[in-house]
Amino acid sequence: MPMRQLIDILRLQATIPGVSDTALIANVHRQMQRDAARGGMPLPYIMEKALAPAAGLDRGQCQIRPIEALLRLSRATALTLSPTAAAVARWWPILRYLGAFARTRAGGLCLDAAATQHLRGNERRVLSEELGVGFGILLGEQWCRTLGATGAISAIDPALIIGDPTNMVSQTGRLIPDYILRYRDRTRPGAHCFAVIECKGTQQAGGSTSQLGHAMRQIDALRLGNDPLPGVGISTISNSNYLGYRAVDPPDATVIMEFTDEELRSAREEIVSADVNDRFVTVDKTQFLRAAVLLDNAALAAFGGDGSTAREWAPSTQRAWFLDDGPTPSSIDNGEWTGSTLRIPVDDGELELFGGVANSVLDALKTKDESQVSRAQRAFAFEDVGTSAMDTDNSEARAISPDGSILLARLRRA
Repeated sequence: MPMRQLIDILRLQATIPGVSDTALIANVHRQMQRDAARGGMPLPYIMEKALAPAAGLDRGQCQIRPIEALLRLSRATALTLSPTAAAVARWWPILRYLGAFARTRAGGLCLDAAATQHLRGNERRVLSEELGVGFGILLGEQWCRTLGATGAISAIDPALIIGDPTNMVSQTGRLIPDYILRYRDRTRPGAHCFAVIECKGTQQAGGSTSQLGHAMRQIDALRLGNDPLPGVGISTISNSNYLGYRAVDPPDATVIMEFTDEELRSAREEIVSADVNDRFVTVDKTQFLRAAVLLDNAALAAFGGDGSTAREWAPSTQRAWFLDDGPTPSSIDNGEWTGSTLRIPVDDGELELFGGVANSVLDALKTKDESQVSRAQRAFAFEDVGTSAMDTDNSEARAISPDGSILLARLRRA
């Protein structure tokens, strides 16, 4: 398939079907009961809750562009790699999945049968899991917006926040959810709202029920003191017939915190510890959520190629990860964005990949002042987000997130 056509598939909006209803909830509930009975375990606390359809995902379909999911995958997984590999990893989702998608006759999205037919075993599982992360976070953002989120929505790996010298959290990492979601509520713009998301991926719809049962337990396992967080479990189904989702919401009270800039500055030297047992990972609420904000801003600065600013934001337990001497930053669109560029010769010319951050947001990050970052992201989201969906040039696919990040694939003619 010509490169221009591959890029065109990434950029075009598709309707993906989904299920989040009472029938799915009943099936997930029964699956959790069976799992508990097989393991001879008491039913987890979350079974006492009345699971609910996921707000905004219960309409039966969502509009999504693949490039947007690949941006979320790139941002969410960067810190799980070594620092030297992370600079290249921002392009990995496009390099790996360019050509993986196709359009269904009904205008939906699926995997290209020819491109994926030889994937077997672990390779196929990795594909399902990674697409589950990218599409899951994107769908999770829609869930947050239905709850009242406005502007930037971030995904932060909770395992990276916790200081883990005894390796207990790592050994029981299956207990906790994949990501913390941070957003601002339109009714309280000065406060931070937090939730969790567990992302699953499977090849067949039948596997999603079991996955969501596990997801409910993982969401419930992370405790802020004695309190759980609100969350959503999303299973993305991807095969050559269609790409869709299943979602379940274990409702809980919204977690809202306000932090002063001075509190965040002092929190950079704190170590977030955890009390770990077979069922729960319990952390101090204030310490944990402050560290989440710091790590979120550090990761965004690093995505923009500014390792020095990233280190100044980072909590002490993660500071060594961020390199001051990473790749030389580059810019695009007359200096509007700063990040890293990769160029690859192809038959049609040259494939240019770029991942970075809007300079207006990077400048705010350099101040080490969360209130200025928040203002810059609000202004950016109001002015810039949505323009990527309006592009008419099918030689370019770009995804822009309200947090100020961008992922771009562009074909340049020789």
